[in-house]
Amino acid sequence: MKQTENINLPAVPSEPPEQKTKVFAVIAQILTVVIVLITILHCIAIAVSSVRIIISVICILFWIFCRKAKFSKLFCLITVLASFYMGFLCMIPPFIFNSNQLWKYPVQKFYIDLYQNIKEPDFFPDFTEDVISGYDFDYMPSILQGAGHYSVAFVTTPEKAKAYQELYSRQAEYIIPLNELHDTSYHPDDKEEDDTIDFFISTIWEESSLGEFETEKNAEVYVLSSNGDWNHPHTSAVIIDTSSGRIQFSKLG
Repeated sequence: MKQTENINLPAVPSEPPEQKTKVFAVIAQILTVVIVLITILHCIAIAVSSVRIIISVICILFWIFCRKAKFSKLFCLITVLASFYMGFLCMIPPFIFNSNQLWKYPVQKFYIDLYQNIKEPDFFPDFTEDVISGYDFDYMPSILQGAGHYSVAFVTTPEKAKAYQELYSRQAEYIIPLNELHDTSYHPDDKEEDDTIDFFISTIWEESSLGEFETEKNAEVYVLSSNGDWNHPHTSAVIIDTSSGRIQFSKLG
């Protein structure tokens, strides 16, 4: 009988432990830079967030310690975990906020567009040059079954308000006097009994304690689209008062 020879294959060299920790360090560095940039963007666009700033500082310090410790496994692991935690926070869209500073709007719009939630609607015009006073930007993301909103209101010249009126009156499915709304809702005659059109109404309009707008004699609501669902409303509308020059572009849901 022939005796088979055992052939010893050369062992595949494993990745050095130091190389693995360097990979962790590079990932931590990239995530930390992204986290710091998003934190700065949040503070400029929305408001100063102490939680985001503290976690960003922690990530930076851990990454510095990681470098000084020559890619210590412990510091790399902590940095990556902290970075992923901050990354999770960055996935959550900014909560409801109100802004009266027009110069912030491009930054706020860019920040909101980073999230898959309510964004600036397509029917919004380039309005920044038309604002004279009373600028009011309201935003709230849609969360679970809660309908969010995206609204811009301001005062412009009566001439510009009339130009907007001519534009959106041709696109409107309904034209409703604002003082006919009850508690920001309206029930069209051609809809079924349970169908209502809900709106987000800015504070630029005078509302009574009962949710009525009876003092708004000249303002009209131009409903561009609505699903008529009171539970999960989706309404695009423009409210215009040509006498005072007040305008609101609003998206609910």
